[in-house]
Amino acid sequence: MRVWTVRLLSIVVAVTFLVMPPTWAGEHSGHVIFTPADVQWADIPSLPGGAKIAVLEGPITEAVPFTFRIKFPANFKVPPHWHPAVERVTVLSGTLHLGVCSEYV
Repeated sequence: MRVWTVRLLSIVVAVTFLVMPPTWAGEHSGHVIFTPADVQWADIPSLPGGAKIAVLEGPITEAVPFTFRIKFPANFKVPPHWHPAVERVTVLSGTLHLGVCSEYV
């Protein structure tokens, strides 16, 4: 009985991925690749001087998925703020300290 259940589940999953559109890819239908030369850095006017941003995809002003990179000078401090969208943060180098207000969690 277990083998039959696993086979049926495998078939259902395979058919689901074949029939459903790739909505998890957002507006891209495949991979998006950036080289360092493709990334365009700009100042962030809402932060103290020295912070730079490069928007890779998506509108960062809306509560939808987006991807961006930020560069901060050493010992840079970002003032308390919030974002309306889910965030996934990757620190490429250095240390990031975050605080969360339990009222919004």
